[in-house]
Amino acid sequence: MGTLIIQMQVIYTALMAGMMLMYTITLGRYFDYILKHKIPGASQNWALFHNNTRVQIHHTAVLVGHAIVSIVSLATNYTRGPAPLVVAAAVPFLMLTTHVVTGFAKAEFFVNGAQRLDDEKTVKTYLAWNIPLHITYTLLYAVSAALLLTLL
Repeated sequence: MGTLIIQMQVIYTALMAGMMLMYTITLGRYFDYILKHKIPGASQNWALFHNNTRVQIHHTAVLVGHAIVSIVSLATNYTRGPAPLVVAAAVPFLMLTTHVVTGFAKAEFFVNGAQRLDDEKTVKTYLAWNIPLHITYTLLYAVSAALLLTLL
């Protein structure tokens, strides 16, 4: 059972790295573009989509799901070598903490809701942190997946 959980965790963690990479390449750049070029209609379309679908629920479920799998894997496989498991379990919490401490979480909330797009501080914070944070998250998840592979 332990090996199955680690295998699942490796796949999930690698998928998280891929998700963060694709965000960096596509959607993240799109948001940066519309903010830099002051295209409010584009942000309003995203806000409409965001508010009228379950995209935020699904996104949160994927992030929380990964954290849960990582904690369960740490609890059931710690005797195999705790370092890769601890790193994998720490990544989601590091990500959340960094999101909040940098002020990006608040700016992202407003941008996703097409609010305060004329507020220079919100836009500046968003543009300063959006891509660098998501590149960092990509690397953290990729390194975590690679470390987990050592347990198989």
